Amino acid sequence: MPLVKCKEWVCIEREPIWGTEVLCKLLDIGFSTRTKDTDPTSDTPVRQCALPDQDRPNIDLEGVQLITCDYIKGTEGHYVPRESILNLRKYERMIEKITLPTPIHLLDHIIFPINIRKSHWFPAHINLQTRSISLLDSSQVYSAAAYPQQRMLIWKFFKMVWTTHANTAAPVPYWTIPPERFIGLHPRLTDLTPGMTQILGRGKKVTTRSIMDNTNDEIKTTWNRRGISPELAGN
Repeated sequence: MPLVKCKEWVCIEREPIWGTEVLCKLLDIGFSTRTKDTDPTSDTPVRQCALPDQDRPNIDLEGVQLITCDYIKGTEGHYVPRESILNLRKYERMIEKITLPTPIHLLDHIIFPINIRKSHWFPAHINLQTRSISLLDSSQVYSAAAYPQQRMLIWKFFKMVWTTHANTAAPVPYWTIPPERFIGLHPRLTDLTPGMTQILGRGKKVTTRSIMDNTNDEIKTTWNRRGISPELAGN
């Protein structure tokens, strides 16, 4: 499967196809020995490598959660399926062509439909005054497992639209999340490792201080770039 490597990560996810450890080793070898530059017009350096086919016995994959169209972090950078890069740029072009009836920074609320498993629809609501996201779902048992990912995708899309269409004088939006809910966000958005989440969950109460004490400056910089914060009240 062809993948690309981005030195500076923007907004794509984590862990494709095989197990993370197995795939990371293959990617590190592939990108250190045979890569070619692609898309020289892009501001972000990108290299591409096609991995050899691998036959993995089933026993090697027992207990491994396999997620497609995501990224993993390796020694050469962040490895991303080529399809994800192409999709991201397709969405960027689509967003650039959007004609908003009202400038986005002047809106108070945004409501749009969400589809789960190609069968169930429910509305999502962004309150731009409180920077909160609500999923107005009548079938929570059916959809709840997808909520963290949906909130992540909603916020990423909103940030992309804001960056493209908002008045440059308008303040950059932040998604403000109570600390106890922050650790429940999708790890692809927060970069919290399972170990960090487990440590925070052991405490009597998750606080802004406990989150900050268990993360590093690199992760906090990522939060700032993605427009999320566990320090302010919100949803």
